[in-house]
Amino acid sequence: MLFQSFDPSCLLTRSLSSSEPNLLLTKISTKIISFIHLIDSSMLAAQIGYQLSTDAMILCDLEAEGWESSVSLESMRELSVKGQEATRSVVDGFRDIKQQIYKVHIDSKVLS
Repeated sequence: MLFQSFDPSCLLTRSLSSSEPNLLLTKISTKIISFIHLIDSSMLAAQIGYQLSTDAMILCDLEAEGWESSVSLESMRELSVKGQEATRSVVDGFRDIKQQIYKVHIDSKVLS
């Protein structure tokens, strides 16, 4: 794996005092954790894209006839479907989290 996952639970180690607006902080930390998971998922989608492009280069390399490779059109098709699903999920997730963060921002102005 090219990238390592980030553990967002380290963001929640600080205990909250009773004087802090717990509800708002909970909403914010939930959105931050969701955002970090989406970044992690986008790295996975990038890895799939990188693997797909590498497989395409191997498959199209006419001088590489002696290579032993498990690359085939079928394996590339399966990888591209997996990549498209991952990418679509990431795009939808980033759009949703952007709207949720904006809503938290609006809600925080109401509480002020």
